[in-house]
Amino acid sequence: MGKQRRGPSQKTIKALFAVSGNRCAFPDCDRPLIHTDNQTVLGEVCHIRAEREGWARYDPTQTEKQRNGYDNLILLSREHHRIIDADESTYTVEILCDWKQKHQENYKSQPGPKLTAKMIEEIIERLTAPKLALVAPESRRPRDTTEASLLNPYLRATMFVGRDKDLGELVTWANSQRPIAVRTIVGRGGAGKTRLAIELIDALGPEWDAGFLTPEEMSRLQEKVSLTQWEWHYRTLAVVDYAGAVAGEVGKWLGELSTNPTMDSLERGDRPPLRILLLERQASEDAGWLRLLLPESQSKARIHEMFDPPEPVEIGPIQTGADRRGLLGNMLVLCAERRRTPPPKLPDPGMDEEFERQLAEPQWGDPLMLMMAAMVGIESGVPQALSLSRTDLGERIAKREIEQIENNAAHASDPQTAKRLMPLLAAAATLGRGLTREQAVVLSMVMGRILDWTYPGGAGRVVDEVASVLPDGKGGIAPVLPDMVGEAFAYLVLTTGEQALPDAQRRQILRATLEVGAGAFRTITLLAQDYAGRHPDILDWLDPLIHEGKKGNLGLLMQLSDAIPRDTLALRDKALVVCEAIMDTFRKAAEKDSSEKTLCGLAVALHNYGTRLSKVGRRKE
Repeated sequence: MGKQRRGPSQKTIKALFAVSGNRCAFPDCDRPLIHTDNQTVLGEVCHIRAEREGWARYDPTQTEKQRNGYDNLILLSREHHRIIDADESTYTVEILCDWKQKHQENYKSQPGPKLTAKMIEEIIERLTAPKLALVAPESRRPRDTTEASLLNPYLRATMFVGRDKDLGELVTWANSQRPIAVRTIVGRGGAGKTRLAIELIDALGPEWDAGFLTPEEMSRLQEKVSLTQWEWHYRTLAVVDYAGAVAGEVGKWLGELSTNPTMDSLERGDRPPLRILLLERQASEDAGWLRLLLPESQSKARIHEMFDPPEPVEIGPIQTGADRRGLLGNMLVLCAERRRTPPPKLPDPGMDEEFERQLAEPQWGDPLMLMMAAMVGIESGVPQALSLSRTDLGERIAKREIEQIENNAAHASDPQTAKRLMPLLAAAATLGRGLTREQAVVLSMVMGRILDWTYPGGAGRVVDEVASVLPDGKGGIAPVLPDMVGEAFAYLVLTTGEQALPDAQRRQILRATLEVGAGAFRTITLLAQDYAGRHPDILDWLDPLIHEGKKGNLGLLMQLSDAIPRDTLALRDKALVVCEAIMDTFRKAAEKDSSEKTLCGLAVALHNYGTRLSKVGRRKE
């Protein structure tokens, strides 16, 4: 475990509150820092330059004493603390120091709140105790202003419709008396899982420490403190998107939390609740990633108690025609505003039977599909857009993104090379779910060697030019989103048009991307799930992942098993290879470990393998 941070001194805490006027320093905020009637601490002591590397405005040249000193601290409400840390490019060191100076000038002649010894102890405890660093949705808002950015759930561009019941149930779950509660939400790509989680975070309000939990943060907290003894000081909601990709890490968390003393009581009493929301496309306790969350039998029952409800909750379609029509029309208006043209008018309800029939089809129950149909329909017409499939829509929008990057390449220092290299680097960033500038520079250099290309100004120059189109706000390259569009973008760039690569070079680019961007494993599995039925050659992209899984990465094999579609013989054959690898992994594990968990895993793997054999006509094996 890491050493305990010292934090600011009592003298520093008293000095900050003495000139605070008992008010948050965010401009025009009148929220109190201390509830004087019941002596409750409401505000927070916030670092101007972050206390830890990777957090907002971190300065590596600071000493620990400077980091926790008076000059580096500002008093804010919890909500405004989250806001400034979610957008460090807007809320810079200079701006925060200016706020602090003006706020203290206004209140230096007024007495500050009286702090008891207990209050000061609580403030320091909150600052120094191991705590989660959750990612606020605001920090993931897209930085570009392209039309496609309207599809990004973090932008919250469109109205939120057809999900009142789902959101209400989640709010009730969050506020229940359970001390710790876990819920799994499942739904296919485009169903709106991420947007639902964002709306939940917003609905819970500033009283909650709510946001997205990354695998890096899971590991960091476990290095600081055993979760069996962890004490969280705020109402906490941790959302884990793509939970199947981090099933191993989540399993460790739940295993330790299941023995936390908080779980000894059925009701939390005065303790703040801890909620963990897992988002994934599919989940089954009998097989796949969800099975990895269940450790040895003595802890299994305790972990089951944490799930509320025990089984995954599927997010359903948008049911009513009015809601579907409303979202479609809303997106048309937004697209028209970006283009500065009048939006096409939808038929009045009941006036176009064919339009009503099309809108009632199952695929238009997914919010993303309606939004993509509007984006395509703004050019082709809405009736024509509603005749397209999910993959048609994804590819049409992806082609627009490719054209945009190629158009930007025309202004680069070497337009001809940039037109080929910029889309390839953007595709790699999309597969990797984003690349830091350092990762992108490394990958650009590798691509140059593979393709025997050079670029004026070097690898860093082309990275900066791609980042100007897909900015992540930190100098790196953001992925093309949402998944349905990003997957199509990567596939089309690497296999069609001027950027199409020979098989050997494409395999080298994919291997390099997998080495640099860990998220590429997940993206390629989603690509197979969404597009392999349309483009069977995508299955070859899975070979490096299967090879990696055979090295003992059971979690990756489980994800592949969940992700590979099985509606054609070719897809079933690839799924069979993955099932066989899972069976062999459990068989090898059983030779060294005969625990109930391993033997049960082997039994399930054998059963699944037999089922797959029968589906390809090889039952006798």
